[in-house]
Amino acid sequence: MPGLLVNFDVDDLQRGVDFYCKALSLRIGRRFGIDGIELPGASLERPVRTSVWGKLALLADPFGHGFCLIEFVDGGCDEITSA
Repeated sequence: MPGLLVNFDVDDLQRGVDFYCKALSLRIGRRFGIDGIELPGASLERPVRTSVWGKLALLADPFGHGFCLIEFVDGGCDEITSA
């Protein structure tokens, strides 16, 4: 299975951990000093797809609930309507 690394920058680490653990069913994995935490738990369901509007990653939490991460480029979501 291909690897996927997603970074979320937050201004309050504990609030960020609480939110993402609850929202995405993640759990604390490795710690990187006092300013970084790894939250493994989601799995990539298919290879990341690249299109003219950006990239799409389809993931699932440990319970099989699907969610996607989208990275828009250039014109953002407006690119989808013209693709």
